[in-house]
Amino acid sequence: NEDGLNFIRTHGKGISLNIVDALFDGFDADFSNLNFNQIKIKNSGNDCVDVSSGTYNFKNLILENCGDKGVSIGENSISSINDIYVSNSKFGVASKDLSVAYISKIISKDVNECLAMYQKKQEYGYGKIYLLNNTINICDITNTENLIIGEINICKNVDRNHFYTI
Repeated sequence: NEDGLNFIRTHGKGISLNIVDALFDGFDADFSNLNFNQIKIKNSGNDCVDVSSGTYNFKNLILENCGDKGVSIGENSISSINDIYVSNSKFGVASKDLSVAYISKIISKDVNECLAMYQKKQEYGYGKIYLLNNTINICDITNTENLIIGEINICKNVDRNHFYTI
């Protein structure tokens, strides 16, 4: 299989994953509403975690040797990441195409760019990232106009997605 695991139009909670040596994406989810306890991914040819058009909550992410992005959040998704460790990747977390990511804690090691916010597809706009104040000093960040830093409580699960209300 191309991806280690792929969920499409799936709902679930309390999920834990351990994926090793995925040819392309370690884990991919589309049009889903998922809550994860822990995800460990090692050696992914492309993104370790790739989610789109849904609502995704991550309690603990440990991502090593991702070919491109540790976490790719796209196509109008909303995600909450409580705790993430990313090593040996081009990007730590990318929020793109009108997606919103809430991150409480991120640690990156040997990552070219810790956080990225951009527009990939013309029918969407830029992504955004909400980040706690104490996290900013451990990340290399570009496009900071889409980064919101504050003391807001972002440890709670997100429960809505604009995609589903249109």
